[in-house]
Amino acid sequence: MVCKPMAWASSSENPSSLSDMRGGYLSMPIGYFYQHRYQLLSSRDFFHFHIKFETDYTILSGIMNELQSHAFEINKDVLTFINQNYDQLVKSGLLMPKFLASLNVSKSIDLLRMSYVEDPSLMKVCNYQNLVKEFMKRIQRARYETFIINLVSAYEGYRFYLPSFLDFHGRIYRSGILHFHERDLARSLIVFSNTPSDNFQLDSDEKKDNVYMVLSSAATFHYKKFISYDDPHQWYLDQKSLINSSDESLIHFAIAAREPYQFISKVLCIEGGKTDHMKIPITQGASASAYQLMSFFLLDKEVAKQTNLIPASYDHQKINDIYTFFLEELKVYLHNKLDTNLFKVVVPRLTRKLIKVLFMPLIYGLYENESSQNTSLDRIHKKRRQMSLRIPTEDRDQRKTRAATFANFIHQKDAHIAMLMISNMITIGAPIYTVHDNFISTAPYAMRIPNLYISNINANYPLLIINHFLI
Repeated sequence: MVCKPMAWASSSENPSSLSDMRGGYLSMPIGYFYQHRYQLLSSRDFFHFHIKFETDYTILSGIMNELQSHAFEINKDVLTFINQNYDQLVKSGLLMPKFLASLNVSKSIDLLRMSYVEDPSLMKVCNYQNLVKEFMKRIQRARYETFIINLVSAYEGYRFYLPSFLDFHGRIYRSGILHFHERDLARSLIVFSNTPSDNFQLDSDEKKDNVYMVLSSAATFHYKKFISYDDPHQWYLDQKSLINSSDESLIHFAIAAREPYQFISKVLCIEGGKTDHMKIPITQGASASAYQLMSFFLLDKEVAKQTNLIPASYDHQKINDIYTFFLEELKVYLHNKLDTNLFKVVVPRLTRKLIKVLFMPLIYGLYENESSQNTSLDRIHKKRRQMSLRIPTEDRDQRKTRAATFANFIHQKDAHIAMLMISNMITIGAPIYTVHDNFISTAPYAMRIPNLYISNINANYPLLIINHFLI
């Protein structure tokens, strides 16, 4: 990906749909895989969706081409830190030992089974299936980490690009596995490749202070969540001396962090790293975007406040969380419905994570599950398992269809807002990367994202948008 990808362009004089757009890295695609992989519409959606252009296709292709023309480079500070502190990172559990990545899985499973059978004490602690599951999980993690670090080491010193494409909702994805759609480790090792002279100069103390505040707040949010916009920067200042006392101290803090490697990345940059502050990616995500859009279309002020779409009247710096709000409301409801003993058993087990799983809108597929009489051999557990096939059907579940229509509408609206955001950021000369409803830029421009996001949501009247979708 060190070569700049080819611009997305039409394969015909008058393109009518996304399927007519070609680009990426192949100029003369040949064969089934290449013909359908290097299209603007994702390969898995190609045969299922025929998405037509309603406006000039060059608007879309222009945005996508600008997006994939942004260059990236490796964060050398983080790579050096990992290489120098590898043993300590393994000891702390932040990395898996490298030898796990090269194990012979079949022989290892056999040895594990023999050890389990020969040691009765193991049977008292866990069952064999769970032991194998955990073992395989660690092997897969070690392989992933080793591959990412090797790939990053190969890319070090180069500028590289990430070709972009769309799914049927219009959401943007990137090719490869080293990008911001990936996990914490991969994200921490990537920075933008622009230089300060490109668009923005730190030519005043005020600008430098603002950039420092954004970076320190970003580092803190990678460590844990806060309920106020004022708290993260102050927390960083309070903990700064401890965090920076040694590499071991930084690793100790990272162990407790929500996103340990991105936390390490920001701290290394802030505290005298070689990486330019103007290249460090800052991520800002919408607060439950589906509920934000619901509040917009239903004109529900309370939900809008709980999703931070509009500020709370009593405290403009407060960060609300709608899933925490749902959790507290559910506790009140259960208190009135359950007897005291049952309430004491149920409520402590309710978590924000559980509430989010229950209340986040889901997409329903048009499939029915049928159990097949065929079986497959599970090579790990040495036994046969019955397979369940997902077979396409013309029969539609009306309830699922109604739910899926709403979910698809929300995803489409999210994608449209992302396109508008990219266009806005390109106009002001800012680097931009999107992960669905998360927007990534550098510190000076990150401060503009919230206002741009709100203005793009309010770009049209709710009823006009709904009518256009239905038509």
